[in-house]
Amino acid sequence: SPPLTSAFSYALMVQQAAELARAAGNASEGARYASLGREIVSNFHTAFYVGNGTFDTSGTQTANVLGLALGGAPDVGLARRRLLSLLRARRTHYDTGIVGFKFLFDVLDQAQAHDAALA
Repeated sequence: SPPLTSAFSYALMVQQAAELARAAGNASEGARYASLGREIVSNFHTAFYVGNGTFDTSGTQTANVLGLALGGAPDVGLARRRLLSLLRARRTHYDTGIVGFKFLFDVLDQAQAHDAALA
């Protein structure tokens, strides 16, 4: 959904700004952006985590991948199992689109779901 992908992109950009500030030697700006990033991620999960390991009412692979990629999901294990269930339902066909595909394999790796990544 456009609101989910937009909110994800905003959260990711703020996290990247924190990393850039720290890399540039500006610890105070890095800390400020890191704090803002944590707040945005928390708000993302509040807005889009609907329970039962599902992000967004659409219940798409993309929504779950993005929710997991940000970190801090309310129930990481359940969300990972839900993503794997979504993949199995499509016979491990990925339908994340370009936005979610970039993060899919990192999320599968973090879930130790290498078999799903190779299928």
